[in-house]
Amino acid sequence: MSVNHDGKITEEDIRNTYTSLGLKDEGEAQKMMAEAGSEGLVFNNFLKLMGSKYGDFSDRSELKQVFATFKDDSNTVNATELREHLANVSSANQDIHLSKEDMKNVLKSFSKKSDLTGKTAFAADKFIDTVSH
Repeated sequence: MSVNHDGKITEEDIRNTYTSLGLKDEGEAQKMMAEAGSEGLVFNNFLKLMGSKYGDFSDRSELKQVFATFKDDSNTVNATELREHLANVSSANQDIHLSKEDMKNVLKSFSKKSDLTGKTAFAADKFIDTVSH
């Protein structure tokens, strides 16, 4: 998402996202930047704004069911398996385009590596809270 990898999303980044989603930016990028205020737009706020403009990504209960399929014995979502699945879905279905950069940003924003097991867990509940309103 952030081309210069500074963690901030620019108006150009938003326009590029609209293009990659097949949407026409009719001044929305500029409006989003204005709504972000002086602190700028970071990835989590971008997800909230997109969700508020285009509806929930999905119903909360549906999202919980989807993520439940990825939970392991310790009731956590393995970020590596989730990334592999998203990459497979994206490459197999031309209607769904997820860039590696966008997947990386989402997984980085909502994942944490366990010092004990060395596995990286995706915080599905935190993600659902962020994209839902």
